Amino acid sequence: MQTRPLGRTGRRISAIGLGCATFGREIDEEASRRIMDHAVERGVTFFDTAEGYGGGQARAYRKTYLEVDDVREKTGEMSSSECIIGRWLRDRGCLDRVTICTKVSTCN
Repeated sequence: MQTRPLGRTGRRISAIGLGCATFGREIDEEASRRIMDHAVERGVTFFDTAEGYGGGQARAYRKTYLEVDDVREKTGEMSSSECIIGRWLRDRGCLDRVTICTKVSTCN
């Protein structure tokens, strides 16, 4: 896997990142863990997530702003994508091998 420098931090990240928006939404925790294991085994070290991905707030956002009331969430856990990744990092003990890019949404 090719890597790229992360600014001037001295850290390098994989040229390909893993998008984790569906963790806890369309994909349950067990499948999410398998995907992260697979990615890291192949050299992917950059994971993209946000506190607004997955879980309860994803459905609320669709209902409020998109006027769509569907149920896709595999969990009602708030910020489930970040929570799933955090538990996986703890259990695998690989925090030093993975870089997490996350975002914080704002309320208007």
